[in-house]
Amino acid sequence: MIYTLTLSPAIDYYVTLPNLEKGKINKAFNTDIKIGGKGINVSLALNKLNTPSTALGFIGGFTGEYIECELNKLNIKTNFIKTKNLTRINMKINDKNAETAINSIDKDATKSDINKLKTILNELSCNDYLVISGAVFDNLLDDLLSSISKDVKIILDIDKNELLNLLKYKPFLVKPNIEELGRLFNTEINSISDAKKYALELCNMGATNVLVSLGEDGAILASETECLEKKAIKLDMPVVSTVCAGDAMVASFIYKYLESNSVSDAFNFSVVYSSLKVFSSDFPSLDDVNKYLK
Repeated sequence: MIYTLTLSPAIDYYVTLPNLEKGKINKAFNTDIKIGGKGINVSLALNKLNTPSTALGFIGGFTGEYIECELNKLNIKTNFIKTKNLTRINMKINDKNAETAINSIDKDATKSDINKLKTILNELSCNDYLVISGAVFDNLLDDLLSSISKDVKIILDIDKNELLNLLKYKPFLVKPNIEELGRLFNTEINSISDAKKYALELCNMGATNVLVSLGEDGAILASETECLEKKAIKLDMPVVSTVCAGDAMVASFIYKYLESNSVSDAFNFSVVYSSLKVFSSDFPSLDDVNKYLK
C-alpha cells in the first residue's frame, strides 16, 4: 500500500477578479475551492493513475471534514488524525496583473496527536511506501522515521535542510527541484552538470534515488551507479499551470516503479506525466498518457 503523509493540509480558495484594489470592496467574477497539501496531491494523482493510496496527516474542524469528504468521494482512503486545530484555508487571488497568495500559518500538532500518528506508521511493513511531502514541523520527521520499519520505502519531497539529517534512514526516493537542491548545499545551481553533482552527493549521503525536477528542462535521476537525464515534453499548447507538477512527478514515478520494478522506466514515465500536467488544470489520466505515448 502507498501512504501519503500531509502534516499540514489546506483548502485553497481561488479568487479571480479584474483588478485587485487595496482598501476597497472587490467583486470577484470567478471563485473555486480545491483541497490542497502536497501529500494529498500525490494521492489525487495516483487516483488518476488507478493506483490506490491512503492519505494520512492532521486535520481539524469543518475544513478538515471537507478535505476528508472530497477524498472519500473519489474513493481515496483516509486515516487522518483529528486535531483541535482548524485545517488551514489559503487564498489565491488572480487579477490581470499577477497572482497573489495568502497562506495561513501551520499549527504544531500536540504530543498526543503525534503519538497517534506514530501508532499508524508503526504498522507499515516491507510492502508499503510512505510519501512525505510539503510543510513539516521542526524535528518531527526524525522522530517519526526512527520508529518505523526499515523495510518501508520512504519518499521525501520536503523543502527543508532537515532533509540532510533524514538521509540516514536511506530513503528510496528524494525529490527536490533545482532551487531546493541548491538550498540544501547553500549554493546556486546554474547548470545541469552541477545539478547532477549535488544529486549524486545526496546519494552518497544515503538516498537510494534522487529525482531533481528542472522545470521546462525536464529532470535528472541520480543513483549510486548512474545519473540519467530526460527533457520535458513540449506540446503546441498553452501552459495552464505548473502547480502540482512536482507532485505529479512523484506519483507517476511510484506508479510506474510498482508496475515495472525499473527505476529508469519510472523516471522516463514520470517526466512525461509531469510534463503533460502543466497543460491541464487536473492530473492526467492513464488514457491521456497512453494517447500521447502512442
